[in-house]
Amino acid sequence: MAKKHLATASWLVLCLATFGMGWMFKPVPESSESAAARSSTTSGNSSRGDFSPRSGEQDSSRAPIGSKAAEAGVPGVLPGASRPLSSAAIEELGGKFRATLDPIDRRTAFLKLLDGMTVDNAREIREQIAHLSSEDPAFRDFHYAWGKIGGVEAIMNGAETRKRDMTATLSGWASADPAAAKAWFESLEDQGKESLASQGYLRAGLVSGLADADPHMAAQFVLGMTTADNELARHMLGIVTGKFLQSEGPVAAAAWADSLPQGEMRSSAMSRIARDYVSNDPEAAAAWAAGYSGEPEGNRVIDQVGSHWAYRDPNAAVEWLESLPPSEGRSEGLNSAFSSWAGRNPEEAGNHINQMPQSTERDHAISGYATRMVYENPSAALAWADAVSDPSFREQTLIRTGQIYYRRDPNAAREWLANSGLSPESQQRVVERRHDDRRKERK
Repeated sequence: MAKKHLATASWLVLCLATFGMGWMFKPVPESSESAAARSSTTSGNSSRGDFSPRSGEQDSSRAPIGSKAAEAGVPGVLPGASRPLSSAAIEELGGKFRATLDPIDRRTAFLKLLDGMTVDNAREIREQIAHLSSEDPAFRDFHYAWGKIGGVEAIMNGAETRKRDMTATLSGWASADPAAAKAWFESLEDQGKESLASQGYLRAGLVSGLADADPHMAAQFVLGMTTADNELARHMLGIVTGKFLQSEGPVAAAAWADSLPQGEMRSSAMSRIARDYVSNDPEAAAAWAAGYSGEPEGNRVIDQVGSHWAYRDPNAAVEWLESLPPSEGRSEGLNSAFSSWAGRNPEEAGNHINQMPQSTERDHAISGYATRMVYENPSAALAWADAVSDPSFREQTLIRTGQIYYRRDPNAAREWLANSGLSPESQQRVVERRHDDRRKERK
């Protein structure tokens, strides 16, 4: 098979096949014997490429770590798996999976396919789901499961397919055997395959799987793989942060993030945690975020908590934000909070703004209010935007409000622009709506 790869595959397959020669599985013969018997006949096969275990040493390298299969000494099967499926059974279940529109029946058939999957029949099972999009959860789950039991053999198959299934496959392998998966990935760089190893989708699969096994280990891998200002590294740490939140909750995740080195990576992780924290317990999240007031991460954390709290309870969010010392995070949070408040109760929000003293915070409150009000009452919104006290920020607010107005009613917006007092350049920004303006609006 390796010779075939070398003769016919693309450069990607060549990269993988070169290394994969030492990692490939030997065929595992299937029979009607018991799991124990099958284990004894296949104990020499390993996803690590260790074809011959030391004398007296049992090899369970292809079984997921901590799984029932591993505990039972059964390699190449999923935890708690039943008897391997025959080709006829695979065809029958695959037909049911494709034919039914009932989501429960479909999921049941799919889980039965996974329950009877081994490294030997995995390709047959894949044929039954090959019609799925690579973004379909069942497609990803299958390859995750195949990676857990198949290691490099499953990775090699992904190199030969058009659909991007290597991400989920490597993730599954890394969750079951993090050391082996990590060593394989790093070996790509050692062999001069930087172009392959640098692919974000492959690295994301590794990080996700490492985080499933041990989020702390995954975090250390991400922190050591590149500089903190690297966008890919921040994305990878976002994956790890999500795993921490999923497995340990926001309190433990926040404690972990606080232990990270000062810098953009730490700030990014804490910002992600803030969004999850406030959705579960806004009061507790607010108390946590307030503790970072004045610190480098404080602005983003306070902004996130205030902004997302406002979706649920803008009154409470505004009250909390106004209790904090002045900061950029406080101002940005008020901007978002008053946008939410204007959507719920514009009269109440407007009355509150009128009671605020002239300040940076009031200007940001007006900005958020105006950019939301323009959807219902453009003339009132533009009047509010014009009431911003800071000249530079007033122009920004008028531009952002005008952009929304122009998208909804171009003719009316042009009429307003002619008498807006905005500079020709600013008027052009309203009409063209530059990409940087879109990013600011989504922030």
